[in-house]
Amino acid sequence: MKQPALDPGLMICPYCQEEERIGVHSIGERRYRCHACEGTFSETKGTIFYGLHYPIWLVTLVMTLLSYGCPPAAAVAAFFLDERTVAAWHRKAGRHGKQVQETQVCQGSVEPGQ
Repeated sequence: MKQPALDPGLMICPYCQEEERIGVHSIGERRYRCHACEGTFSETKGTIFYGLHYPIWLVTLVMTLLSYGCPPAAAVAAFFLDERTVAAWHRKAGRHGKQVQETQVCQGSVEPGQ
């Protein structure tokens, strides 16, 4: 699967919240640079995909299956993953969802169901 091109216009600096002065730092490592604070960050910073050593499509697929009731053991067997890996992804997704709920939905930034 080919990854889409980096788009600095979609990014916000996780350090200073700058939106306008973001540029591509490294295409190969998929990193951005904030020209306001000079910090660099990966495109997955602040997501459940940050720090994972698996393709984003695989994590997304496994999380989708789990959210629709697929047993974790089935995902482990189908994709030759370790059960601890799937459990860690599930926990990380749960924590991320809770954080989004608390910081976005409860603060009124987005409407539930949006």
